[in-house]
Amino acid sequence: MDLSNIKAVDREVELRHPATDEGLGMYFSLRSPHSDEVRKAERAWLNKRLAKKKNNLTAESLEAAAEAKIEAAVSGWRFEGDVQIGGEQPQFSPQALRSLIRDHVWIRQFLDEELGDMAGFFTG
Repeated sequence: MDLSNIKAVDREVELRHPATDEGLGMYFSLRSPHSDEVRKAERAWLNKRLAKKKNNLTAESLEAAAEAKIEAAVSGWRFEGDVQIGGEQPQFSPQALRSLIRDHVWIRQFLDEELGDMAGFFTG
């Protein structure tokens, strides 16, 4: 087996209800955590933290880092059926994603967990 042939790939995940684990008909396209976009976002946050004279980590700064990683990792979304956000099926944009994960923390947590599922980004 040639280990250089094992590479992470992007994937699509369906948003799941936090209590029932039922699929909700909203699908997110996720870039691999190893992608250039995600790694660049992580480095930018870390460089910003390292540049500050007082390098105090706060819950807010860690939350901002998680949001930045998700914003870099999500490349789109799509809907199936009649699932809506605020009465509509909005077009994907970075701004719409930012609003979604700030207004619905459980969705941010779902996406963060999916990004942490390393096996899901590799094929067998």
